[in-house]
Amino acid sequence: MAKSVQHSKIVYPPGCKELTEDVGKDELIRRLKILARAFQDMGQDDNDSYAPLALLLATDTYMEHSNKDVRLLTACCIADVFRIFAPEAPYKELDQLKEIFMFFIQQLRGLEDPDAPSFKRYFYLLENLSWVKSFNICIELEDNQEIFCALFKLFFSIINEKHTSKVKTFMLDIMAPLITEADFMSPELLETILVNMVDPNKTQKKMAFAMAKDLIKRTSTTIEPYIQTFFNNMLMLGKQAENDIGNHLYDLIYELNQVSPSILLAVIPQLEFKLKSNEETERKSVTKLLAKMFSEKDSDLAVQNRALWVCFLGRFNDISVSIRVACIQQTQHFILNHPELVKDILEQIKVRQHDPEESVRMDVVNSLLAVAKKDLKAMTSDMLQFVKERTLDKKFKIRRDALWGLGTMYKQAIIDKEVPDPELVSRLEFVKNKVFHHYYQNTPDDRLLVERMLNIHLVPYQKPVNERMAILLNLYSTLDEHAVRAFSEMLKCRNNVRQLVLQLVEAHDKANEASPPPVLPKLNQLARTMSDLLRPQECLKKFNLLLKDDARLRLLMKTLVGSSCTCKKAEEIVKEILKKIGCTSGTPNILYQLVKTLLERVAPVMVDSLAIDHLVLAVSERVAGVEDDKDPIDGGDQKGVQLLLTLSQYFPFYFKSVEIFENFLTFVKHDDDIVSDLAIQIITNTGSQLHIDHPDVYSSLVPLLTNIAKFGSPRQAKHALRCINTICINKEQAVTSIFESIQGALNPDNANYLTAIVSLGHIAQLFPKLFPSEIKSIVSKVIVKDLLMKDRTQGLATEDSWCSDHQVSDETKAKVQAMKLLVRWLLGVKSNTSNSGTSTLRLLYTVIIHDGDLMENGLTNKPELARLRLQAGCCMLKLAEEPCYAEIIVKEQFQALALMLNDVCYQVRLRFANRLHKGLISLKLPLEYMSILCLGANDPIKERRQQLKQFLSQNISKRRDYIKQNPSARGRMFYLLPDYVIPYTIHLLAHDPDFKSYEDVESLKSLKECLWFMMDPLTHKHEDYNYAFLRRMIENIKQTKDAQCPDDEGANKKLYAVCDIALGLMHAKTGTITLKEITQDPILPSKLFTAPDKNYSNLQSYLPKDFPFESKRRVGGSVNYTGEVKKSSSSEQTTTEIVVLSHAPVVNPLPRVPPQDRGPFMRKRKATEKEKQSVGEGFDSDSQSSKVSETDEPVKAKLVKPKMSAAVKVPVTVKVPGKRGRPKKIRDDDPPPKEPKPELKGSESPPAAKKAKPSAVKAGTKQTKIEDFAGGKGKNSQNGNTPVHKAKAQTPSNKDVKKKAQLPASPLLKVVTPPAPGRGRKRKSEQESVGSGKKDDRPSPAVVKRLKPPTLREDFSRNPSLRSTRPSPVHIQSGRKRSPPSSPTATGSSLSPSKISKVSRGVLRTSSDSGSERSCSPSALTPPAKRGPMTRPEPIQLNVRNTKSRVANGTSDGEDTPETEVSQSSSVTPNKPASNASSLLDEEEDTLNVKRKTRTRQMKS
Repeated sequence: MAKSVQHSKIVYPPGCKELTEDVGKDELIRRLKILARAFQDMGQDDNDSYAPLALLLATDTYMEHSNKDVRLLTACCIADVFRIFAPEAPYKELDQLKEIFMFFIQQLRGLEDPDAPSFKRYFYLLENLSWVKSFNICIELEDNQEIFCALFKLFFSIINEKHTSKVKTFMLDIMAPLITEADFMSPELLETILVNMVDPNKTQKKMAFAMAKDLIKRTSTTIEPYIQTFFNNMLMLGKQAENDIGNHLYDLIYELNQVSPSILLAVIPQLEFKLKSNEETERKSVTKLLAKMFSEKDSDLAVQNRALWVCFLGRFNDISVSIRVACIQQTQHFILNHPELVKDILEQIKVRQHDPEESVRMDVVNSLLAVAKKDLKAMTSDMLQFVKERTLDKKFKIRRDALWGLGTMYKQAIIDKEVPDPELVSRLEFVKNKVFHHYYQNTPDDRLLVERMLNIHLVPYQKPVNERMAILLNLYSTLDEHAVRAFSEMLKCRNNVRQLVLQLVEAHDKANEASPPPVLPKLNQLARTMSDLLRPQECLKKFNLLLKDDARLRLLMKTLVGSSCTCKKAEEIVKEILKKIGCTSGTPNILYQLVKTLLERVAPVMVDSLAIDHLVLAVSERVAGVEDDKDPIDGGDQKGVQLLLTLSQYFPFYFKSVEIFENFLTFVKHDDDIVSDLAIQIITNTGSQLHIDHPDVYSSLVPLLTNIAKFGSPRQAKHALRCINTICINKEQAVTSIFESIQGALNPDNANYLTAIVSLGHIAQLFPKLFPSEIKSIVSKVIVKDLLMKDRTQGLATEDSWCSDHQVSDETKAKVQAMKLLVRWLLGVKSNTSNSGTSTLRLLYTVIIHDGDLMENGLTNKPELARLRLQAGCCMLKLAEEPCYAEIIVKEQFQALALMLNDVCYQVRLRFANRLHKGLISLKLPLEYMSILCLGANDPIKERRQQLKQFLSQNISKRRDYIKQNPSARGRMFYLLPDYVIPYTIHLLAHDPDFKSYEDVESLKSLKECLWFMMDPLTHKHEDYNYAFLRRMIENIKQTKDAQCPDDEGANKKLYAVCDIALGLMHAKTGTITLKEITQDPILPSKLFTAPDKNYSNLQSYLPKDFPFESKRRVGGSVNYTGEVKKSSSSEQTTTEIVVLSHAPVVNPLPRVPPQDRGPFMRKRKATEKEKQSVGEGFDSDSQSSKVSETDEPVKAKLVKPKMSAAVKVPVTVKVPGKRGRPKKIRDDDPPPKEPKPELKGSESPPAAKKAKPSAVKAGTKQTKIEDFAGGKGKNSQNGNTPVHKAKAQTPSNKDVKKKAQLPASPLLKVVTPPAPGRGRKRKSEQESVGSGKKDDRPSPAVVKRLKPPTLREDFSRNPSLRSTRPSPVHIQSGRKRSPPSSPTATGSSLSPSKISKVSRGVLRTSSDSGSERSCSPSALTPPAKRGPMTRPEPIQLNVRNTKSRVANGTSDGEDTPETEVSQSSSVTPNKPASNASSLLDEEEDTLNVKRKTRTRQMKS
């Protein structure tokens, strides 16, 4: 630029003074102002003479002047020069133009502060440059991008909230043409714009962000290719931007899509590759981006890019949890903004609601509930179903949020609306039932949640009392059966908590008495009703101290749970109590939360006296038929009275006013028998003081009740007599009138015949002293002889096994009521002095064994016979609840009663099981009757078996909890401890009518299923399971004889066979067990077993040699028949199994004694040994495995000091030297082993097996030297029958054999091997392969192919040939004289060929695998001609640790005793399937499958 200009040639506008360098600063400013004004007023016509002046202003003298005002005025003048001289500016040099525009940019920075004095001139400069578009001149410059970048950076940096919209507009007017009219746009310029679209500029400079969006909108067409290139470099080529924009690339894409989706048309498809990236962070970022873009309102991206949409849906199944969560969190926006995409989204939600990750399932629930909160109508039935399913989630917080959300929707759409939307009502109708169904959950958290929802969502306690009761009545009337039962259970539980709180307060009030009530039991019971999250034990103790010290607090609590507390008063008391407890804001206070929860349970916020008045009035209107409901509820009057009955059971003190009882009197007189009957029950619950409070109502009620007992329905008569017994003053007078009336009605032709029978039965029970002789005479002559023992009518012929109630004949109904009468009479007498109980039990027993036909006349049809025998069974159960009658029920009667659980009629089985469970769970029935449930394994219907198994688990838990909660009950352990049900179960199964011989394999398999059905719930809780106690109990039974027929050898052998099954199941199927020291011997019921014979040990096994037991599979290795262990890990170990005959519990006091410190193993047998003496103490020996370490070091076995009675398997785990690491522990998360192939069949033994010679020892025992425990020694090392596995076994070297031979001599050790799982015979093709030396792929003997699920049995009722014979009294007597053949040959001769093929004939090899054999039956002393494959017992891996004892099953109470934890598992050998496996698999599975039996009865001809 020229530094100076000739002043003589410069022409100034009129009135303007000359500009020279020697002019002072202030004067120069004044002259420039005048010149600027002149240029502002100047047009474009007279501009030729001012070119020199324009050049003068563009010199460094003015453009680089030190004064900012001079520079500003100069910039304004030059800007006007561009306007005046347009379109040809006087500046021709390109460098000069660049300097001028850079000068403009510097001056425009003055726009930053709108409050500055000179801001107007800066604004004028901006406006002038904008209008003239002066910067467009720079487009022609080569380095224009540098100018543009500087200009854009300036504008984006100075724009702020103080600027008016004009400033932003002028800036955009300058910048937009520079993009649209330029031929090129540099990446730097593009990044200058884009950097303002993402953080931190997006949030920190919001005006710059808004201006950048507007600029992109204006220039979208021009800028599109540059943006595509930018993203192509960033996404596909991986280039990085100079600034921080690369870290916010996906945020930028989202913002650009918001501004102008068209500019990303070529960019969006590239994201599909990023969705499939291997980098989780990249996939997550792209997924979040697309989720927002797809879900934006009015977005059509999913339609335009269908392939990308499908790829995005795949991210719902991403392996990363955070990505799945990101997808789910955005689903609410899809549902609300894009109904057309809801179907695709719901398909993904359907899968993700079952996601294994808890956080994903939680977000599914939260997203759907967010949709409901914003737009309830957007919730489809599928969405509601997803939320409903999550109410059953395994995590409580997910169940809580899902159920609470449903309750909120229900309240919002139905309760809070005066006129609910019918469509929403139909969708949400299930919620109320679902909430109450949730009360069936066992955890206190779930139950507390339902109770809270009842008061907040279903029946809001804030509503006015009349409206609240109307809501409650409508709610109860529309609940289903299960929800009604849950509602009643809820009121019961809350009432129990109220009673506990009242007892606790009263205990503190009586603390100064001589014998104050105990407080601790009440606190423990309250703690069990609270959530574990609230630490109830700790917090209740603190609250108890507050109660003890604060009399006012006790008074408030007593008032709150008292009978006079109202809803309004309850709210005030709750607030005062919580204020006393105190809670600092912002800090968690668990005590405060627990007390608040407790008060919610006990405070009467739903009903009080006033509420009951309103409710009774509303129900009376329903009963009278004057309700105002537009849509009357079917049976609404009955359900309303049922609600009153439910409330009367738990709030009888709220039924006070005379109007209430007058309405009840009206209900009693109602024509509907159900309404009348319910009203009588309500009066029974609430009218104990009726004669005092309302004598007028009382005087009208008693005659009415008397009349109903005479002429009402049987159900009305029953409750009328109970009501008379409760409220009547002169009971004898009313009952005498009834008794005289019903004596004449005991005639089958009388219309009130059934009513008379029912009334007579209740009079006999409730008033036994009024007419004892008369009732006994009626029972004997009328009820038994004339009614039960006579069949007057012929039943309608039908093949159905059950019929509905209205199809039952009057005669059968009378007989059913007659049996009930007998029971009620006996319950009133409560004595068997005249043998009335014995006679009644004999009659009921005869009804059962005769299939319901007492006299066997054959006149009654099947459905009615089913009802009669069902009633007989229920009556026997009822009598068994009374101790005086339970003692006289003989064993044959009990066994016949038990078979009711396997009745051919489904309804009989169902109802009998429910009645049995009801008596057991209430602890009224003796423990003996729990053994009946074991027969549930025979039920052909899977659901019934599951229900019966649940009954068993509930009863076991109930009894164990009762013992823990009641220390005084420990003196009656024999009657309460569930473990004592095993002797009863064994005896019951031993007398199964289908169990003819102890050698009947099919019957034994069925009994095994029944036994495990009982033992499974007993043993699955390890902390309550005493393995040693249960084992000793079963072993003690083998020392006794069957008391039912002690001289019957066959019966005793059957009993012992069942014991062997139990012992085998304990070994094969139990998992980790704890051996505890037994301080007392198990007690056996004397009425079932004779006294144990301690002079000998019954060690014989009474099971067939190959009897199969399902066993747990060992994870991580497989054990073959020679003790070789194949491990997949680096640590190798061998397991040697030693079976020691012991008479005391096995307890290892020193589990890690070094081998060198152990003494030699010795075993002494003396006739006078006591149980606590141990066998084989201090012995030690080197046990050699078939697998030898590479270092050729001797392997030492760790032997355990035995202290357990009878034959106990002691596994010895040996670590092979030279290998690193410890033996691998079996974990729950280890992968399961491969399924073994079906067992081999065939009658031929391998050649090597024929060489083995059986030992002539007593059946069930074996004399073995300690050297025999070393694998690969003796006969077995040369007999050639060692199986070869897939992994080639290592054979011991000569050096190893020499080391084995040098072992010291050891005394004889008597080792007993319990019966091991049986094996089927080989298939012919596989026998040939074994005989020819081929690989033996047999599974371990411990591995038995799992049985298929139980199949439905044949309909025995339609196929009489399949029916088994139920024992009759004749059969029972004759059965005692018959004993099954003891010889296997005799048994086998009577079996069919198909059954003979199923009976295994193999001998059992001992754990030492020395080549000697033993037999499992007495006949095994003579070896058969052909043997099956030899087997050995499966090993037990022994992990020993000392723990503290627990009080269970006969262990010491309160003292520390050593316990040994034994982990039992079996080995699995992966097998290669045989070539003909597919053809023989079905046959083998049919052989192993247990045929479930349904008990049937054979009608006498």
